Amino acid sequence: MHEDDEQMSELDKSGLCCVIKDNYGAFVYTNETMSQIFGIPGGFAGRTDYHLMPDTDAANIRTNDKNVLMSGEQLETVETVHQIGAKRYFAVWKFRIMVNSIRFLGVFALLFDATDDELEKASKQAQKQLREEAEPLRPTLESLAGKFAYQERK
Repeated sequence: MHEDDEQMSELDKSGLCCVIKDNYGAFVYTNETMSQIFGIPGGFAGRTDYHLMPDTDAANIRTNDKNVLMSGEQLETVETVHQIGAKRYFAVWKFRIMVNSIRFLGVFALLFDATDDELEKASKQAQKQLREEAEPLRPTLESLAGKFAYQERK
């Protein structure tokens, strides 16, 4: 098995959404969990959040993405996506990945459901679970971004 395939396989086995976006907000890599949750035929490459969700949700997510890409500071938060007529919550951890002078956004996300009354408690539990599961995967995602940067320079 090729090293890239091994890395992607490790990320695909995760129950987390594992994502790399370019500096413009387009998806460069998404794992199998993303495909299952959003069911996008033909894959995600080159698409943006605006292809997956209502514009209002996509705009909020893109604002967070831009802030992380520009500042270099990590963000742990909960983002809301309206899907199939319902609010769906994602605990997210976003961080900038620099490969030479190329900026990528790394994202790990955990889908969780909660009522409005349960949201605060459920968010804290989801954030804790997300961090525990994502920490060991971060080097793999960063390494994979390096491969995409190399392809971009060709």
